[in-house]
Amino acid sequence: MATGMLHLHITVVMIFIFSMLFKNLLMLIGMNDALAKFRAKTKVIEMILGTLMLATGGYLLYVTKNMELYMVVKIIILFAVIPLGIVGFNKQNKILVTLASVLLVYAYLIAKTQSLVFNFGKLQPVESVIKFDGASPTDTSAVGNIINQNMGNVLANAKPIFIEKCAVCHGEDGKMMANGAKDLSKSEKTLVQRTHIISEGKNLMPGFKYQLSERDIQALAVYTQMLKQ
Repeated sequence: MATGMLHLHITVVMIFIFSMLFKNLLMLIGMNDALAKFRAKTKVIEMILGTLMLATGGYLLYVTKNMELYMVVKIIILFAVIPLGIVGFNKQNKILVTLASVLLVYAYLIAKTQSLVFNFGKLQPVESVIKFDGASPTDTSAVGNIINQNMGNVLANAKPIFIEKCAVCHGEDGKMMANGAKDLSKSEKTLVQRTHIISEGKNLMPGFKYQLSERDIQALAVYTQMLKQ
């Protein structure tokens, strides 16, 4: 159910953003009649979208218990954007409408990157960072190869990172399986697959490519494999 709610939330947010930007464009280029017609036809739909956006977002917040700073800022922005946009359109105030649109896009970007300043381009592609020295990613000897590649110190930091970022759903032993999390003690995923999931996220699990360095992500992947029984 939680995964379905996540997909619904993302879909609703994207539709809401495109609708807001389209109306903003009509206002900026002076097509007020077209704007009035569009708003009249989509008024009920947008009320439903706004309600769904807040409801699904609230549910996901309750399930994941994510109260990091970027999430708090996103919530504040979303509660401000809807009335700000309504007032702006009703008064045909281009500044208020543009501000609402910018804030809405900003909220989407900080949710996507889990960062107030985005940090785009921080990491190289995962596949270009991981080197197995000829070993197959499915070969457990690859774990030793990675650790030997100057990752001893980084690996020592993997456990506290795991506890801070991952244990809320996986548990410190990897077996909790909260919010749809997989049992890491039984996972058959390769190091490449683990690294990709940690970087990009999957279902309710957020990606950490904008929060962690590529070496920390690799170290986490190795650490999760060490939890396997």
